[in-house]
Amino acid sequence: MGMIKNYILGLLCVVTCLSCKEWETQKIDVNTYAAKEWQAIDSTEVDLYPTFPNCDTLSQPLAIRQCFENEVYAAFNTAFSTTQFITETEVSDTIWVQFVVDQKGAMCLDTLRMRDALRRDFPKIPELVITSLKSLPEPFPAVKRGIPVRTRFQLPIILEAD
Repeated sequence: MGMIKNYILGLLCVVTCLSCKEWETQKIDVNTYAAKEWQAIDSTEVDLYPTFPNCDTLSQPLAIRQCFENEVYAAFNTAFSTTQFITETEVSDTIWVQFVVDQKGAMCLDTLRMRDALRRDFPKIPELVITSLKSLPEPFPAVKRGIPVRTRFQLPIILEAD
């Protein structure tokens, strides 16, 4: 009986020692942790959209985005309304402007999609879009989990002329 008691006591000690390894804190490399966290961030949504200084007082994310887009549209409207386009045909078309606001707040044109006929008839349009973006004040970048992030916007410009 004494031998069985010692055997059970010894087995209990071994099981206890082996199970304690499960309780040990494992060290995770900082780079591994950061990589896993970055993968968990949904890059299609941001916590705070880019904003211009005059939109900075707004607190609702949708209001901030709307203010940002309105400022961009106002710059496009100013550039296009001060330029005279001469055409012999009726124009009703949409230009798609994709631009990027990087982590530092710099804006740059990414893609300008428009029909070839429109590009041929109005070669100044790309220059006007670039000038419009450059005329805007530098925005504050978008923020995701407290980190400034790069964002891409796609906005339509509708051209209509009789």
